[in-house]
Amino acid sequence: MRPRKFIDDGLFLVSFTVALGVASMIIPARGQDNPSAQPTQAPAMDQPQTPAVQAPQTPADMGLVRTTDTRFRIAYTKPGTDWSRFKTINLHALAVPPDAADAAPASARTRGRESFILGDREISSLQDAFAQAMRSTLSGAGYTFVDTPQADTLVIAPTVQDITLSAPIERTRMSGRTRTYTQGGGSISVAAVFADGGTGEVIGTAAATNRPSNIWRINNRVTNMADARNAFNEWARALRDTLQGRYSGR
Repeated sequence: MRPRKFIDDGLFLVSFTVALGVASMIIPARGQDNPSAQPTQAPAMDQPQTPAVQAPQTPADMGLVRTTDTRFRIAYTKPGTDWSRFKTINLHALAVPPDAADAAPASARTRGRESFILGDREISSLQDAFAQAMRSTLSGAGYTFVDTPQADTLVIAPTVQDITLSAPIERTRMSGRTRTYTQGGGSISVAAVFADGGTGEVIGTAAATNRPSNIWRINNRVTNMADARNAFNEWARALRDTLQGRYSGR
C-alpha cells in the first residue's frame, strides 16, 4: 500500500507561488481605492527605460510564517489571524493549469491516439467534483457560500499542482472490449490560497497530495473520478477540521 500523505513538503513553496497570482486577483488595485490619486506623468519618449527587476517574493515578504502543525496542514499562515471569525466562504473554481493537465507519468507509453492530457471534459469533471466536496462538507459544518466576499468571508482559491494517471485517458484508448488494469489509479496534488474577504489579504496557503492504494484493479473514467472525489472529500474534511478544531477551538 502506498501511504496517503496529506502534507507534502515539496508543495509548500509551490502553494506560496500560487498565492502570488491569486493575491493579484483578490486584492484590488490601490489606485482604484484612492480616487484622489493623481496619475503618474508619462516619461519622455527620448529617455531610455530600464525595466524594473523584482526579486522573487518569499512567504516572509507577505508576512506569512511556516506552520508546524502536522494535521493539515496549512503550510504558511499570517500570525494573529482569527480563523474562527470566518462564517462565509467564497470559493474560486479549481484551476487546472496546462502543465498539470498533462497527467503522464515518467514512464508513460502510448499507442495510436492514446493520451494522458486532460481535455475540457475531464477538467470540468474535476472542477465540479471539487466544488461539490467543498460545498457539501463546509455547508454541513455551518458555513455559507457567497459570491461576493465580505468581512466574515474566507476566500479559497485552489489549484491543481500535479496529476499523474496510471493509464491513458479512457476515451483515447484503443477501441475494443479490452479492459485496462493498473496498480492504483495515480495521484493528485492540490494547493490552495486563503485570503481575508474583507481586506483581500493573503492569510495562508496549503498543499496536499493524495495517492490511493496501489492494488490492482480496473482503470477507467469511473474509477479515476471516484479516486478524485475521495481525495477532494478528504481535503475538504481536513480543512473543516482545521478551521473548526485548531483555530476556533471547537
